[in-house]
Amino acid sequence: MAEATLSQDPLTQFVSGILDNQNMTLSSDQKDFYIPQFVEQLEQRIGLELLPKLSEEKQGEFADLLDRDSVSPQEVHDFWQDALPTFEQDVKDVMQKFAKTVEQILQK
Repeated sequence: MAEATLSQDPLTQFVSGILDNQNMTLSSDQKDFYIPQFVEQLEQRIGLELLPKLSEEKQGEFADLLDRDSVSPQEVHDFWQDALPTFEQDVKDVMQKFAKTVEQILQK
């Protein structure tokens, strides 16, 4: 069941696609180990790119959102779309840079 959930996550799908494009043949156990690590790195890069673009007010709202006991991924996504008009393009740009970096590393 967890694998079905992971496969529906767009970042997980993106990372899997990068590995597939590099003809990486990984066992299920290897995928379970490596893909979440790549996704975590991608999430960090997205955060590092987007957080400085928020106004101080929006940074405070974001901190309040994350301090809540329960926050859905959709709520976080909705926040970003509302707070940052260039959100979708910014994320795409970070993902493209990440893909190039991973591909360069895997080709070595």
